[in-house]
Amino acid sequence: MVNGIITAIFNVNSFITTLGTLFTLSGLTLIISHSEQLTIPGAPTTNPTTGASHIGAFASVFGAGTYSELIWAVVIVIVLQLGFDPNPVGSAHDRRRLQQARRGGGRGQGPPRIDP
Repeated sequence: MVNGIITAIFNVNSFITTLGTLFTLSGLTLIISHSEQLTIPGAPTTNPTTGASHIGAFASVFGAGTYSELIWAVVIVIVLQLGFDPNPVGSAHDRRRLQQARRGGGRGQGPPRIDP
């Protein structure tokens, strides 16, 4: 929203606006966190006496697990392909037009009909 306003009102290139927003948010993140790295809850820890490593449940699901990034990417793709239709009315209209074209009907479209 902010990028669109800056681009429209001040006539700044959208790529430059996006870079400016990126650097602004990165700077705010550094200011808010006092330039300290924070660990996620349940991050991998190592027991100093045994040397065993333990990853908490939260961390293993959201990034510290072996294949968690790949699994999340596949899940997001499946959800977006199967269950996301931003314009159901337009999609239904397009499906009807496609069915008409396949049958050879509608507004003179489709292959010519040959009568026996």
